[in-house]
Amino acid sequence: MDLYLTKRTAEVITFTLDCTGLLNAGETITAVLSVAADQGALTLGTGSVNTQALSFPDGTSSAIGTAVQVQISAGTIPSTQDDAGLGVPNLLCAVRAIFTTSGGNTREAVMPLLLIDQINPVSF
Repeated sequence: MDLYLTKRTAEVITFTLDCTGLLNAGETITAVLSVAADQGALTLGTGSVNTQALSFPDGTSSAIGTAVQVQISAGTIPSTQDDAGLGVPNLLCAVRAIFTTSGGNTREAVMPLLLIDQINPVSF
């Protein structure tokens, strides 16, 4: 699992927040109460609990009921300029999911999301 999420302003992506490290042994997520972002004018769908086991490119995995999935779209990066008079090419946001567990706990998972609006180098 990546240490942070990455999204361009025009993309629509379903992201997974692996909550395994926040859960006690044998505990699962029972409901996602809310998902919010601290900045970036992101549009967030309704969070849901994973209903199948998930595998990630880095070789890690999440068992059923141990991750929050949410679709994130849109996003705005402020037009603030840096010292060189250039626009800011990205914005670091915090995506927060609050959920309840089978152990009667209410937990919060926080994942950084890098909102990008810079040009990709292209090879010809």
